[in-house]
Amino acid sequence: MASTLTTTGLKVTDAYGESGWAATYNYNWQRINDTIGKLSGLIDVQISGIANTHVLRWNAGSSKFVNVLPTRNIAFITTTTTTSSTTTTTTAP
Repeated sequence: MASTLTTTGLKVTDAYGESGWAATYNYNWQRINDTIGKLSGLIDVQISGIANTHVLRWNAGSSKFVNVLPTRNIAFITTTTTTSSTTTTTTAP
């Protein structure tokens, strides 16, 4: 019989192959996909009005990370990959 973990809501079975284990497995992956695997599913993250170029910043008042538009330029990460005859440079914020 499956029991439920309080914090995540994931279900736990006693053994592989136990009656209903496949349904528990499918439920857990769906739960991860829908909530836990997303930033907004974390208990210390508050996402609202999401948009390109937003970053997460800690808000001491709410004790959560919140999405904000940076007030100044942020550093760019540049990756350069070189193969035998080609050099590719990718820059992303």
